[in-house]
Amino acid sequence: INDTICFGVPYKWDVTGKQYTGSCTVDTILSSIHGCDSVVRLNLVEMPEILPVVTKDTICAGEPFSWRGTLYNTTGTYNDTVVTAEGCDSIYTLMLQVWPAVAPSVVYDTICHGEKYFFNDTVYTESTTTTATLTNVNGCDSVVTLMLYVWPENRDSVIVTEYLCHGTSSFLWEVNNEV
Repeated sequence: INDTICFGVPYKWDVTGKQYTGSCTVDTILSSIHGCDSVVRLNLVEMPEILPVVTKDTICAGEPFSWRGTLYNTTGTYNDTVVTAEGCDSIYTLMLQVWPAVAPSVVYDTICHGEKYFFNDTVYTESTTTTATLTNVNGCDSVVTLMLYVWPENRDSVIVTEYLCHGTSSFLWEVNNEV
Protein backbone atom coordinates (compact mmCIF):
# COMPACT_ATOMS: atom_id res chain seq x y z
CA ILE A 1 0.00 0.00 0.00
CA ASN A 2 1.42 3.39 -1.01
CA ASP A 3 0.09 6.49 0.69
CA THR A 4 1.07 10.08 1.46
CA ILE A 5 0.50 12.26 4.49
CA CYS A 6 0.88 15.96 5.07
CA PHE A 7 3.84 17.19 7.10
CA GLY A 8 3.31 16.64 10.83
CA VAL A 9 -0.02 14.83 10.42
CA PRO A 10 -0.21 11.29 11.88
CA TYR A 11 -1.41 8.40 9.74
CA LYS A 12 -3.58 5.65 11.20
CA TRP A 13 -3.19 2.38 9.30
CA ASP A 14 -6.41 0.40 9.47
CA VAL A 15 -4.56 -2.89 8.91
CA THR A 16 -2.65 -2.62 12.22
CA GLY A 17 -4.69 0.04 14.02
CA LYS A 18 -1.46 1.90 14.78
CA GLN A 19 -0.49 5.50 14.02
CA TYR A 20 2.64 6.46 12.10
CA THR A 21 4.29 9.84 11.49
CA GLY A 22 6.87 10.80 8.93
CA SER A 23 7.97 8.81 5.90
CA CYS A 24 8.35 5.12 6.67
CA THR A 25 7.94 1.58 5.41
CA VAL A 26 6.05 -0.84 7.64
CA ASP A 27 5.64 -4.57 7.07
CA THR A 28 3.02 -6.55 8.90
CA ILE A 29 2.17 -10.24 8.69
CA LEU A 30 -1.46 -11.18 8.36
CA SER A 31 -2.84 -14.68 8.80
CA SER A 32 -5.81 -15.84 6.81
CA ILE A 33 -8.58 -18.02 8.22
CA HIS A 34 -6.96 -20.91 6.35
CA GLY A 35 -3.67 -20.48 8.20
CA CYS A 36 -1.74 -18.86 5.38
CA ASP A 37 0.46 -15.88 6.18
CA SER A 38 0.82 -12.88 3.91
CA VAL A 39 2.99 -9.78 4.23
CA VAL A 40 1.39 -6.39 3.76
CA ARG A 41 3.72 -3.44 3.26
CA LEU A 42 2.86 0.22 3.86
CA ASN A 43 5.03 2.76 2.04
CA LEU A 44 4.20 6.05 3.69
CA VAL A 45 5.59 9.29 2.25
CA GLU A 46 5.35 12.53 4.23
CA MET A 47 4.95 15.63 2.07
CA PRO A 48 7.48 18.43 2.68
CA GLU A 49 6.51 21.10 5.18
CA ILE A 50 4.58 23.97 3.59
CA LEU A 51 5.79 27.16 5.21
CA PRO A 52 3.20 29.86 5.78
CA VAL A 53 3.28 32.78 3.37
CA VAL A 54 3.23 36.03 5.36
CA THR A 55 2.39 39.39 3.81
CA LYS A 56 2.99 42.55 5.85
CA ASP A 57 1.55 45.83 4.61
CA THR A 58 0.32 49.24 5.71
CA ILE A 59 -2.42 51.48 4.35
CA CYS A 60 -3.92 54.84 5.28
CA ALA A 61 -7.35 55.03 6.90
CA GLY A 62 -10.12 55.00 4.32
CA GLU A 63 -8.11 53.05 1.75
CA PRO A 64 -9.19 49.49 0.99
CA PHE A 65 -6.55 46.75 0.76
CA SER A 66 -7.21 43.80 -1.54
CA TRP A 67 -5.68 40.49 -0.48
CA ARG A 68 -6.55 37.07 -1.87
CA GLY A 69 -9.85 38.32 -3.29
CA THR A 70 -11.07 40.14 -0.18
CA LEU A 71 -10.99 43.85 0.73
CA TYR A 72 -9.63 44.84 4.17
CA ASN A 73 -9.59 48.27 5.86
CA THR A 74 -8.92 47.43 9.54
CA THR A 75 -5.66 46.73 11.36
CA GLY A 76 -5.30 43.04 12.08
CA THR A 77 -3.87 39.64 11.23
CA TYR A 78 -5.87 37.65 8.70
CA ASN A 79 -5.43 34.03 7.60
CA ASP A 80 -6.50 32.15 4.50
CA THR A 81 -6.07 28.38 4.40
CA VAL A 82 -5.97 26.64 1.03
CA VAL A 83 -5.91 22.89 0.55
CA THR A 84 -3.20 21.76 -1.89
CA ALA A 85 -3.67 19.09 -4.54
CA GLU A 86 -2.14 16.60 -2.07
CA GLY A 87 -4.77 17.53 0.55
CA CYS A 88 -2.38 19.49 2.77
CA ASP A 89 -3.11 22.91 4.25
CA SER A 90 -1.27 25.91 2.86
CA ILE A 91 -1.62 28.91 5.15
CA TYR A 92 -1.46 32.50 3.95
CA THR A 93 -1.26 35.29 6.56
CA LEU A 94 -1.80 39.02 6.13
CA MET A 95 -0.52 41.37 8.83
CA LEU A 96 -2.16 44.70 8.01
CA GLN A 97 -1.49 48.03 9.75
CA VAL A 98 -3.96 50.84 9.05
CA TRP A 99 -2.63 54.29 9.90
CA PRO A 100 -5.30 56.49 11.52
CA ALA A 101 -6.84 59.38 9.63
CA VAL A 102 -5.14 62.72 10.11
CA ALA A 103 -7.51 65.52 11.04
CA PRO A 104 -7.26 68.56 8.76
CA SER A 105 -5.28 71.38 10.32
CA VAL A 106 -5.38 75.16 9.95
CA VAL A 107 -2.33 77.42 10.14
CA TYR A 108 -3.05 81.05 11.01
CA ASP A 109 -0.16 83.40 10.29
CA THR A 110 0.60 87.06 9.57
CA ILE A 111 3.32 88.95 7.80
CA CYS A 112 3.99 92.63 7.29
CA HIS A 113 3.39 94.40 4.00
CA GLY A 114 6.33 93.73 1.67
CA GLU A 115 7.34 90.44 3.32
CA LYS A 116 7.14 87.01 1.71
CA TYR A 117 5.54 83.84 3.08
CA PHE A 118 6.53 80.38 1.84
CA PHE A 119 3.96 77.57 1.96
CA ASN A 120 3.89 74.35 -0.04
CA ASP A 121 6.47 75.54 -2.59
CA THR A 122 4.55 78.78 -3.22
CA VAL A 123 5.45 82.35 -2.23
CA TYR A 124 2.64 84.57 -0.91
CA THR A 125 2.78 88.37 -0.51
CA GLU A 126 -0.94 89.08 -0.09
CA SER A 127 -3.60 87.92 2.36
CA THR A 128 -4.95 84.54 1.30
CA THR A 129 -6.58 81.31 2.35
CA THR A 130 -5.26 78.22 0.58
CA THR A 131 -5.39 74.50 1.15
CA ALA A 132 -2.69 71.95 0.39
CA THR A 133 -2.71 68.18 0.56
CA LEU A 134 0.63 67.06 1.94
CA THR A 135 2.05 63.61 2.66
CA ASN A 136 2.78 62.81 6.31
CA VAL A 137 5.54 60.53 7.66
CA ASN A 138 3.34 57.43 7.18
CA GLY A 139 2.71 58.28 3.53
CA CYS A 140 -0.89 59.32 4.17
CA ASP A 141 -2.61 62.51 3.01
CA SER A 142 -2.64 65.42 5.43
CA VAL A 143 -4.80 68.44 4.54
CA VAL A 144 -3.45 71.79 5.75
CA THR A 145 -5.22 75.12 5.28
CA LEU A 146 -3.20 78.34 5.48
CA MET A 147 -5.00 81.51 6.49
CA LEU A 148 -2.48 84.29 5.89
CA TYR A 149 -3.07 87.91 6.79
CA VAL A 150 -0.76 90.62 5.43
CA TRP A 151 -0.70 93.72 7.59
CA PRO A 152 -1.28 96.81 5.41
CA GLU A 153 1.49 99.26 4.73
CA ASN A 154 1.75 101.78 7.59
CA ARG A 155 1.34 105.17 5.88
CA ASP A 156 1.69 107.15 9.14
CA SER A 157 5.32 106.30 9.59
CA VAL A 158 7.87 109.09 9.54
CA ILE A 159 11.46 108.82 8.47
CA VAL A 160 13.65 111.11 10.57
CA THR A 161 16.96 112.20 9.12
CA GLU A 162 17.75 114.93 11.68
CA TYR A 163 20.78 114.73 13.95
CA LEU A 164 21.18 115.91 17.50
CA CYS A 165 24.02 118.26 18.29
CA HIS A 166 26.51 117.38 20.98
CA GLY A 167 25.06 118.30 24.37
CA THR A 168 21.43 118.18 23.16
CA SER A 169 19.38 115.52 24.94
CA SER A 170 16.07 115.66 23.08
CA PHE A 171 14.48 116.56 19.84
CA LEU A 172 10.87 117.63 19.17
CA TRP A 173 9.07 117.36 15.89
CA GLU A 174 5.63 118.12 14.71
CA VAL A 175 3.22 115.47 13.36
CA ASN A 176 -0.31 116.40 12.29
CA ASN A 177 0.14 119.92 13.74
CA GLU A 178 1.03 118.51 17.17
CA VAL A 179 4.33 118.62 19.01
